[in-house]
Amino acid sequence: MSARFRACLVLAALVATGAGCGPGVDLTEALEVTDVSSGYFDNGLKDGAHHLLPTVRFKVRNTTDVELTGLQLTVQFWKAGAQGEFESRLFSGVAIPPGGETEERLVRTDIGYTLENPNITELFEHSQYQDFTVRFFARRSGQIVQIGEFPVERRILTNVSSAGHP
Repeated sequence: MSARFRACLVLAALVATGAGCGPGVDLTEALEVTDVSSGYFDNGLKDGAHHLLPTVRFKVRNTTDVELTGLQLTVQFWKAGAQGEFESRLFSGVAIPPGGETEERLVRTDIGYTLENPNITELFEHSQYQDFTVRFFARRSGQIVQIGEFPVERRILTNVSSAGHP
């Protein structure tokens, strides 16, 4: 058996086992959404009415001993009873070291509630108010999985930095 033939066999074996593609990781087990805080950001007055935007702040932790690169994270806002997402944000090129986590991210919708009443805490008693849920998805190497789901808390947020807003 020639050296060239043996090299081809070794290369074929590596390709067949996926050694060149990195370790296979179950993202539902490897990723955890942490430090979740949410509410409705008071975006100030627009046309004389308060503009309140669903908002979430979070981190994503890598629970494995393998570096996870090439991740795509999607944050979706869903209105209660709706058949599809209300709005979403995408973070591409995310890398998380073994046992590490992303920096804190802040995501808020561009569309929200408009309330003319100066007492904005009455938003939650308004007849047209509907709760929101935030769903988190991760994608790597074609695998897309849901990694978390949290209700948006019924509270008004003020003085929230927009750092991390895509």
